[in-house]
Amino acid sequence: MDALYVFTGPLLMPKNAPRQGQEFGEYDGTGEDDETPRTVTYRLIGGNHLPVPTHYFKAILVVPTDPERSAKLYTFVLPNESIDGSTDLAMFARSVDFAEHWAGMDLWAKLPDEIEAYKEGTAWRPWGPLAK
Repeated sequence: MDALYVFTGPLLMPKNAPRQGQEFGEYDGTGEDDETPRTVTYRLIGGNHLPVPTHYFKAILVVPTDPERSAKLYTFVLPNESIDGSTDLAMFARSVDFAEHWAGMDLWAKLPDEIEAYKEGTAWRPWGPLAK
């Protein structure tokens, strides 16, 4: 049976964060090509004024037990708001690099470098049976 690892976490992102995904191309994490000023606005709740995340990420790693198949990475960044049930999940597909940039952490630090370097910049891997 394949091994499945999942990270879920909060993000504080500006509403005008660069879009990235299957139809938007790759994201190098630098933001240097985009000169648009960015401001993060978020709500505070409770007596300690805790910030309410503007977005959440879900990062999924599938490690096959069959050595002939490669590991798969899926990453999604979703706004912390109501989403219509008919919305295509592909709209929220992002690269691992994109989520790591906004989370400020290396999500798959223990992944072998050759797999991490190859997979992390990819925004979308179609769902379906794991291909060889």
